[in-house]
Amino acid sequence: MTDPIATIADRFGIVDAFNRYAYGVDLADEALLASAFTATAVIEWSGTGKLKGGGLRIAELIIPSVRRYACSQHLVGNVTARIVGDRAQTSAYAHALSVMEPPPSNGWLLLTGVYEADLVRDGELWRFDHLVFHCSWYDGRPDAIGWPPPPHYEPAWKGYAPGSASRAASSASEAAESDRVR
Repeated sequence: MTDPIATIADRFGIVDAFNRYAYGVDLADEALLASAFTATAVIEWSGTGKLKGGGLRIAELIIPSVRRYACSQHLVGNVTARIVGDRAQTSAYAHALSVMEPPPSNGWLLLTGVYEADLVRDGELWRFDHLVFHCSWYDGRPDAIGWPPPPHYEPAWKGYAPGSASRAASSASEAAESDRVR
């Protein structure tokens, strides 16, 4: 039987990983951002690029970019999770606003989409091992923040269902190794 308190704690821990990521970016806090990732993590954006090398390297590369913004706000919600032992597959809605120059300038970009992630439990924390952002739509100027939209842009929401993106499904052997499935 699954322990409901452990299930709730795991789900809060996974949401906390998304919060450490979002606040880390918005506050340009390298340590907080790095704490959301494993030492071997990868982060990707809608087929436009990826960063490898773990949390510290990811934070070292992202933070100088966001320090150029007048403001940034990342919102994450509707988090789903499939937890098997110390691993989880998640998806969540994302809404990110980056402003290069204060209004009334046109130097801003609004992105919405879906995060899909593989997380691992690391002691008391859940951390992203692989985080992918699938852009559904955007408004504003991608060039304002140096973000190139995918060359053959097709919104992720067309036929999207949580877990449907190109992610390897968990194998039966992983499930068999786990002593608990939630």
